[in-house]
Amino acid sequence: MPSKVFDKSIERPEHSSSKATVSKSTRTSTCTRASTAQWLLSLFIFATLFWVCLWTILAAHTDIARDKIYPALESTYFPDKAGARIFIYFGLFYIVAGAVILAFLAQGINLPKPRYGQVALYKLVGTGEYWSVLEIFALAVFVIVQIVTIAIRADLKFNAEWPTSKTWYQVCKTLGKTAALTLTVLFLPICKNNFWLDVFNIQFERSVKFHRWLSFFLVIVVCIHAATGITSLTMRGEFRNCMWPSDSGCTVSWHKESIEISRAITYGWTAALVALPMVITSLNWFRRHKFELFYYFHLVFGLTSFVLVHLHWPDMVYYTAPGLAAYSLDKVICRCCTRRKVKLVDLSLPAPGFVRLQIAVDPANKFEPGQWVNMNIPAVSLLQWHPMSIASAPDKRTITIDAKVVGYWTRRLEKLALRFDPMVSTNKCVFVLFCNPIPDALSAYICSAY
Repeated sequence: MPSKVFDKSIERPEHSSSKATVSKSTRTSTCTRASTAQWLLSLFIFATLFWVCLWTILAAHTDIARDKIYPALESTYFPDKAGARIFIYFGLFYIVAGAVILAFLAQGINLPKPRYGQVALYKLVGTGEYWSVLEIFALAVFVIVQIVTIAIRADLKFNAEWPTSKTWYQVCKTLGKTAALTLTVLFLPICKNNFWLDVFNIQFERSVKFHRWLSFFLVIVVCIHAATGITSLTMRGEFRNCMWPSDSGCTVSWHKESIEISRAITYGWTAALVALPMVITSLNWFRRHKFELFYYFHLVFGLTSFVLVHLHWPDMVYYTAPGLAAYSLDKVICRCCTRRKVKLVDLSLPAPGFVRLQIAVDPANKFEPGQWVNMNIPAVSLLQWHPMSIASAPDKRTITIDAKVVGYWTRRLEKLALRFDPMVSTNKCVFVLFCNPIPDALSAYICSAY
């Protein structure tokens, strides 16, 4: 009997040890596969970005592009340079990369987590903002690509025997290309539903500053572009003939007619003037105190100036179309995806100068502490959307939002709260939109009959 018990006691540890060994080996195998997938994703992203940057730097201005790349990618609808630009900036950078990255993200596979030193924040001199090491690296890559592209173009396009006016004209064209390359990535940081931001785990609040500094860089480049162009025209004595459509007298480009050149120049300076209100309202004071003015000036004057810029240089569409398409798709997703009907429970004034909103939500609509909602209340304004922080705990079935009365929109919301009837409010509709796979914001669309 003791021998039998002793045998069982021996068997049990062996059996449990075998299970533990199998479980441990399974976990190890799973971790190894996940780690391998992460590094494969990293390798794909690095190869994609490296090829796009390399093509931008070298192939766009060398004989390799004219002899090899352009003929290989041209088609009936996209001849010469158009096919290559569509393939690189739209096909590879957005469609191919997006399909692969989203497939990895759907399986729960993301890039390896960065170390603490890579995400620690440092105040960058001259910007007044805090940047992580990875953000500084991304900014440095953009600057290096621009500098090297300008240097290669200067080496291939410039001739020491040219007259000064022609040299200034080539400087003007080079800076125009620099502006075009900036527009390629200008809209990426302001797309909330963007696989590039998702795969690098960059929050929208932090990515906006890239758009702000890229825009600042673009304004400087455009100003110098215009100044060098005016200098070239003045030296040639063709300023008056070229600044307005003219049938003769504008001979800046030898392979184009005077009327074609003068029209392009006219569209250029007109685009700059149209964009000026947008630039002025982009200053910090307008963003902080007159956000609606800043936002709608961006939409109206920004779109108008883009149309004029494309008339100024038709090839610009190949650089701006991918970013504009991504931004437009982002807005469509944010307005149309996953609508869930909930109710506006209460609208009250808990204290002087504050308005409290309570919105009933489905328990399936999970939200995290510190999360925020983007709200539009037609009874207050049909067009204005305002971000508001959630003030309630995540385990509740209602979202509580406390808004401070500081501006026009919140003052109208305060007046609405004074005449709000809870008995009637139960019939009012509230829509909650989840715009991201792992949302950093809900979009609540509140409908009211007031």
